[in-house]
Amino acid sequence: MRKEILRMEHISKIKNHTVILRDVSLNVLEGEILVLIGANGAGKTTLVEILTGITSKDQGNIFVDEEERTIQSPQDANDLGIRYVHRNGRYLKNLTVMENLFLGREDTFLLDKKRQYVRSRELLRMVGLNLQPDRIYENLGVARERLIELASALDTDPRLIIIDEPMAALKEHEEYLLKEILGHLTSKGTSIIYITHSMREILNFADRIMILRDGISMGIYEKYACDEKFLIGMMAGEEIQVSNLEKEKDRKEALRVEGLNSDILKNISISLYKGEIVGILGMVGAGKTQLLDTIFGVYPKISGDIYLEGKKVEINCPGDAISLKIGYISDGRGVNELVDFLSVRENITIPSIKRAGIFGIIRKRAERALVKYSMENLFQDDIDVERPAGEFSTGIKQKLRLCKWLGTAPNILLMDEPVLGVDVNSRKEIYNRLKDLSRQGMSIMIASEEIEEILQISDRILLLHEGQVKGKLSAREASQSQILSMIF
Repeated sequence: MRKEILRMEHISKIKNHTVILRDVSLNVLEGEILVLIGANGAGKTTLVEILTGITSKDQGNIFVDEEERTIQSPQDANDLGIRYVHRNGRYLKNLTVMENLFLGREDTFLLDKKRQYVRSRELLRMVGLNLQPDRIYENLGVARERLIELASALDTDPRLIIIDEPMAALKEHEEYLLKEILGHLTSKGTSIIYITHSMREILNFADRIMILRDGISMGIYEKYACDEKFLIGMMAGEEIQVSNLEKEKDRKEALRVEGLNSDILKNISISLYKGEIVGILGMVGAGKTQLLDTIFGVYPKISGDIYLEGKKVEINCPGDAISLKIGYISDGRGVNELVDFLSVRENITIPSIKRAGIFGIIRKRAERALVKYSMENLFQDDIDVERPAGEFSTGIKQKLRLCKWLGTAPNILLMDEPVLGVDVNSRKEIYNRLKDLSRQGMSIMIASEEIEEILQISDRILLLHEGQVKGKLSAREASQSQILSMIF
């Protein structure tokens, strides 16, 4: 019987008056792969952040080798032999591969660069990479970045490695390499907590499977006792009540994409109608962001056509899309980002200068009208528009990004994870504003990993998996279990 190396008992966590985890317990055995699964928002990330000292717990206990331990920082976790390979990486692009491998542990070799170089080559070979350690980290690509982070974790001979969505960055053929690496680690007694949304990975990698649903543990099961139907049913539970508004649609086509291909997207064909909200739903690596980026001209396409109101258009850069009255609220990158030291008024006005001025001269009355329209129904309380944007919370900043694009009066609005990190009240205000805009004739396309969010806001749902369309559903008829079965 395998030895238990870790046990978490009765872990609970509340954030912003919302229960994230409720009385969750788990154990990890020596040399096993415990796959942690659940729909987005189930509490997986919070649970591992508590284990690795990134987030504090409100209640519960953690035991390592039967001894209770206090983990208040990532360093505490490292000292106990627990390493976390982050989903989003943690590296500095201007440093070398070697410097990033030992980031935070520079004194390991007392800054002996020769020994660091030799050890770097060893670590990189462990994860199948043939890279020069003195190469600058920038432009390596997401897949190699994830493997380098895994290599960094291996340097300290950890007892437990937590890996969050590794295959979202890797190509399918690299799954065999990853499985070989993890098999080698577990054979030496290293344990793995593996977080994924891929049913193939769940059934291919797991020794045991732990299921979270709405912050509650649904149990830990031996892989041989599970099949796909059982796992999806346990994750889905009660069906979500769809609350999107009933409305008759003008079926005039606003946007059509035909045969869109990129290095990620595979023959995508979709339509968006006037006054409609379409939800693009998929897990990490499904291609949601790349689809919106490609439509907006941020990400290059290999082939395919884009039509606006039945007319073929060429969009090779964001400027082309903006001139065609397409807006894009992504995750704060590039043109979406606020200028923190400028006022709310200035941030909203800058991209709409032509609407608020003549020959570059701002007309105060027009500017006030533009700001008022852009902010309409998005804020329960008045905010000072002369206050710097950087002083506001995440929720208000996301609403201000929406305000910036509304000021340009787009006909089509693309949104990537519109309420990520946003509090409950701000979510409600954003949803209500989007519904108002769609009733007024704006066409909106929203990409998200959150099933509940997509069901609440969408009229139709497009399901993506590994760059391909897996299904198209009416939100009124869709259920959570149906969606999970199609995108896993």
